[in-house]
Parts: sequence; C-alpha cells; structure tokens
Amino acid sequence: MTCKVDSTMNSELLNPYTAEEVTIAIPTWPPSNLPDPMNKNWGNLGHTTLKLDISKAYDKVEWSFLRAMLAKQFWRLNVKPDLLVGKIIRARYFSGFFILEAELGSRPSYTWCSILSTKELVKVGLLWRIGKGRTTRIWIDPWIPHAPAFRPCNRLEPLPPPTTVHHLFDPATQDWNRDLIESLFEPTESAPILSIPLSRFELQAELIWHYMRSSVFSVKSAYHLACNNAGASNPTSSSFSCPSVVKGWKSFWQAKIPNKIRVFIWRICTDSLPVGVNLQHRIPTLTP
Repeated sequence: MTCKVDSTMNSELLNPYTAEEVTIAIPTWPPSNLPDPMNKNWGNLGHTTLKLDISKAYDKVEWSFLRAMLAKQFWRLNVKPDLLVGKIIRARYFSGFFILEAELGSRPSYTWCSILSTKELVKVGLLWRIGKGRTTRIWIDPWIPHAPAFRPCNRLEPLPPPTTVHHLFDPATQDWNRDLIESLFEPTESAPILSIPLSRFELQAELIWHYMRSSVFSVKSAYHLACNNAGASNPTSSSFSCPSVVKGWKSFWQAKIPNKIRVFIWRICTDSLPVGVNLQHRIPTLTP
C-alpha cells in the first residue's frame, strides 16, 4: 500500500502525524487478505478497518479524548443494561452489582480494565433523576443538582432508615416536605432540593448526564471534564492558564527560532518529553 499523509489528512487529526509514524502504527496487511480476482474479497463492497497501535505515537495522542471515548462505553453500560456486550460484562465481572460499585474482579480483560478506569470521570457528571424517589438513596446517590458531588454533605438531624428520597415527600400532597427538608439540611442544600420538580406520574429513577441540556452523555463534555481534571492534577499544566503566562507563551510562539527548537522547549515545559517516567505513565506495560 502507498503510505501518504498530506495536509488535508492532518487537518482532520487532533495532531499532525508524519508518514513514518503512520507506517509504524499500521500493522502488516497479509497478502492473502488483499482483494484480488483469486479470492473472495474481490468485488466486495464494504469497509476496511486498520488497527492502529496508539502506543507507537504516544506523545501525540490526545489522552483526554481517549478517556472520554472509553467513558462513553461506561455510560452505555449504565443506561443500556440490555445490550449484549453489557450482559456479557455484567455476568463476568459484576453480576448482582450496580456498575458504579463494580470492581475489576479476578483476571480482568484489558477491555474491562480500560472501561472501568473511566468510572471516576463518569461519576463527576452522573446524576439521578429521582422519579418517585423510592430507589434513590439520600446520602449515597448523586441526585441534587448544583450540590457538591450532587449529594448532601451535612445533616442537621439524623434520619431513621430507610433513607430514600421519597421519605422527604409530604404523604398528603406528594410534594416536598419543606419543614422536614429545612430541618435536615443546610440552606445551601435544602434550596436546590426544593427546586427539583416532582412528577405526578409513576416514573422510575434514571441516570442522566448533568453537563448536557439533553441529559445524555456526550464525548465533548466528558473531554472537557477530563482536560480540567488533568489540569487540576498537574500544577505545571494548570499554571499555563495564568494571564501573564499565556501572554509569555504567545510571545514565545511568535519568536523567530527554528520550529524544532520551539517544540522541544514546549515539551520540556509541559513535561512531554518521551523519557522513561512519562513512557511508563502512558504505557503501563513498560518500566522506566
């Protein structure tokens, strides 16, 4: 196959790749699988899939984007438990448990490890739409919009079990019991609770995504969350958001110096050089 990476192709990628990097990433295609008049592949219409080894281009991979893509699979296992792949994974790794409480289990596959690694990212934006509140736990499940971690942190008085949300309703009106709520929670938590509209119909509780108006998970919103989390955990990257630093970097990128030197300095400042520690962090199978 002729390998060519032009500017049009690079414009569609998150980062520009060289022809050499693409050649390394694409595995050998056996001649027996190539379409020709002597085999069954000739004349067939369909899609050809090339498996890319992302680790070969580790320093150009948008890791936050890949995490967001994996988080979408975790979300699908949450909201669509009847999917065949969901049934297989559920039976193998967390039968009888809610996926948010699932663990790796014994001898986990690489796929399951990858999907489960995004659990904390998904939990940041996961929220219960309570319905009639019979299954949503007050102190454990995320169900209060605009509250830290979407759950109450302070209780003024103990609430006897069972502690599900429907115990906060007024039995006569099936609306919020304002007096009870204001006696149990701080004003910063009682106000968001009382602002949640209650349905008059028998609706089941369902998981929604807080960071989209449609309440449906999106890779874009998860990507922004992953980037924010990465910046918060990395002081070097988060410090780049300071106005003075941003101004300094703009001047740096406009400096008349060779591009390879400019990129090299940028990699040093962002701790992106392919040294042993960074390789081990991005490719766990390696040792520094």
